[in-house]
Amino acid sequence: MTSKTQKDGHNKSKACSANDVDSFLRSHPDFFSERSELLLEIEVPHPAGGAVSLIERQVALLRHDNKELKNRIKELVDVARDNEQLISKLHHVSVALIETETVDDFVEVLSERVQNDFSANLVSVKVFNEDLVAAIQRREVVSKNDDELASFDKFLANKKPICGRFNASQLNYLFSDHAEKVKSMALVPLVNMNTVGMIAIGSDDPNHFKAGMSTAFLSSLSDIASAVLKRHLIH
Repeated sequence: MTSKTQKDGHNKSKACSANDVDSFLRSHPDFFSERSELLLEIEVPHPAGGAVSLIERQVALLRHDNKELKNRIKELVDVARDNEQLISKLHHVSVALIETETVDDFVEVLSERVQNDFSANLVSVKVFNEDLVAAIQRREVVSKNDDELASFDKFLANKKPICGRFNASQLNYLFSDHAEKVKSMALVPLVNMNTVGMIAIGSDDPNHFKAGMSTAFLSSLSDIASAVLKRHLIH
């Protein structure tokens, strides 16, 4: 690239180092645009052995990047589709709950809708209210002073949905004879200043509800169900 002039006036080429070539090409990124034929003569070692032209190597890399991009786009489309379906189902649950007129109706509709619309294996709803325990006389309405609720103290104080695996006593309290079928569970609080109930959604798949997974949808369900239950408890 550079030259050295001798005393006789003749130019003697100076050998270029790899760094010189590297620097030149970086300074002239369009160098090959008018010399595309050179690309056909350049060889780059192939990871699997042998050699391929620079163009072939670049095309291979672009194809790889393109494939990864398509896979990523597909993942995003799938997530968007799933979210759209969840929003639609949440809307239907919300409308059904709003139409309930009593705590009794609320418990029935919430259990049925969550189990059917979200394909849950098992659903258990608990409402904590001293005044209704005797009036309604159903297993979903309990006293907050129930000794068996002690194992849920941390959850009740936190007032946020949680997912994962729970101990046998907790599962027995929520699902009775069906407790052994539940391998993972989502626990959703019903909150009116304090926690006034909970929804337990059980799955026979140990990996369906994992600790640390997103609970955004469960939080929305909690907000809606809690607002409707608050209205019923005031009456």
